[in-house]
Amino acid sequence: MASSIPKRPDQKVRRNRVPNAATLEASPAQRVELPQRWSTIKCVAMVDSKTGCPLAGAAHDLEHFAESEIEPHDFEPAEGKWHPMTLSWWKTIWASPMADEWVDADVPSLIGIAALIEMFWTAPDARLLAEIRMQQREYGLSPLSRRQLQWEIKRAEGTTPAAPTGPRRSSRSTLAVLSGGKG
Repeated sequence: MASSIPKRPDQKVRRNRVPNAATLEASPAQRVELPQRWSTIKCVAMVDSKTGCPLAGAAHDLEHFAESEIEPHDFEPAEGKWHPMTLSWWKTIWASPMADEWVDADVPSLIGIAALIEMFWTAPDARLLAEIRMQQREYGLSPLSRRQLQWEIKRAEGTTPAAPTGPRRSSRSTLAVLSGGKG
């Protein structure tokens, strides 16, 4: 039961205010290019003037040198190129309105997500895709995460969403699909 005696002003606490909330000021993150990649398995060390190293990166030890009958040498990683889909993702996120919300401290983690995306395009894996999805949510890169962050995207004036193309199903055919094709 509520008391009829009012609380002292220093004891009143608003329930809709987070006590440790803070507003930080920062300029938007500076867009950076993806860093140079180096292969962990391709070696550029020359065995002779025509061919590169036939050993994988993990196999640069005396045992594997003896098996391959090549001169021992240090592992020199070859330059790697980013997958075109990773480059497209990187370009798209920096052109998005969410990029204005990121700060410079977010950029290393975004590069980490790019590395995960690169791994996915190299060897697709559902667990990797799940991790990518979880990491992207941290930066407002999904509709659900934007809603949770209370970010709203306003459409530019004069633009309308593209109309769907192709034949439209009748409601009867849609119901037939939903009922397992019966009826």
